[in-house]
Amino acid sequence: MDEDTWLNTQNLNELLTHPDIFDHRKRRLLLCACSRRLLNSLTDIRFKHAIDATEEYADQRVTWEELKTNARRAAIEARNALTASRPGGRIHDAAVAVVATTAKFMSWDVLTLARLALANTQGRYEQEVERTEEMAQVQLLRDIFGNPFRPVAFSSSWRTDTAVSLARDMYESRDFSAMPILADALQDTGCDSDEILAHCRDPKQVHVRGCWVVDLVLGKE
Repeated sequence: MDEDTWLNTQNLNELLTHPDIFDHRKRRLLLCACSRRLLNSLTDIRFKHAIDATEEYADQRVTWEELKTNARRAAIEARNALTASRPGGRIHDAAVAVVATTAKFMSWDVLTLARLALANTQGRYEQEVERTEEMAQVQLLRDIFGNPFRPVAFSSSWRTDTAVSLARDMYESRDFSAMPILADALQDTGCDSDEILAHCRDPKQVHVRGCWVVDLVLGKE
């Protein structure tokens, strides 16, 4: 794969074959971000709690045993409450995808399940909906993994109290609307990385936990 393909392809499986897509934390956060998009279809709050706990596990804030008892079990119980739903239907597939997100051993099949869940509208498969969701997943992947063809050397002098505070607040709240402000703060410290500043200021870019710029500021990578 070359850089042009990485930046322009909308084929998720093609991106997933890149050798730099190996970081376990980022992989898990990508699964969480994609599964979180299913929550509009799942009204049981335990599904949200399951994804929240899985993100905490990715950051080593909870142990596997804690995740298994507090999140995975809750997700399975919520899924069991939906046994009357039709296998292969939106609710069923969404529930299965969230449960799979909490598994210790990650599988990219979760992303396919998530797409299928959203593509099943009133029992009818909508190919265009699945394709649109794949494009959304591609955007999330690029937000988390960045551009492996242009690795950024992050200077410790850019990691000021202001920048770290902004990044931490966004990370904890999952509200990344202050990304342009983070760009200004970084630029004030002397940050001259076009890749970093452009990523922060791109109005079309969606940001989630694991965003490569926020991770750099917080020293998570």
